[in-house]
Amino acid sequence: FGIGLFCAISICCAASRGTWSFARDKAIPFHHIFSRISGDASDASLVPFNAHLLSTTIQLLLGLIYLGSSAAFNAFVGVGVICLGASYAMPIAILLFGKEGRKQVREAPFSLGRWGWWLNVAAFLWLSLEIVLFSMPAVIPVDRVSMNYASVVFVGFAVISAGWYFISGRYHFAGPPNPSDIDNDKFSL
Repeated sequence: FGIGLFCAISICCAASRGTWSFARDKAIPFHHIFSRISGDASDASLVPFNAHLLSTTIQLLLGLIYLGSSAAFNAFVGVGVICLGASYAMPIAILLFGKEGRKQVREAPFSLGRWGWWLNVAAFLWLSLEIVLFSMPAVIPVDRVSMNYASVVFVGFAVISAGWYFISGRYHFAGPPNPSDIDNDKFSL
């Protein structure tokens, strides 16, 4: 119980800060509401309260899904690993297969030297295998209940994300700000 409680607190904190960061960068709907920070700028205990409420509400709704269908809940939980793998694989793929990929990082502060290309290939292949493995059902024979729907949820998230990008993101999202460009009184946590 204690470990679960401490994990839940850290997960809520990380989710609310991630939600706030996306809202600050205008990458989610209603960003003007979720990018607000509660408290006075001189106060050391500033909290992204609206972002915290949003992430907690989403967590509660995901918890309610379990009451209806454990297969649906497992799909949402499993898609987290697939999304992480995809988010790690995308920059590696750009680095490996992009026109200017390797040239852009030659002068980086950290270099793997001549092993860099091979390690990136190994990482990309491992992540590709991981994504496939986490999309497979856990038991055989597969039926409607034991099917792993994580890949369906992943594609659904991808479609929603791409749709939101074309509706709003391409007009408003410019990526994370440089630290020198941030108004610390408005955005510091």
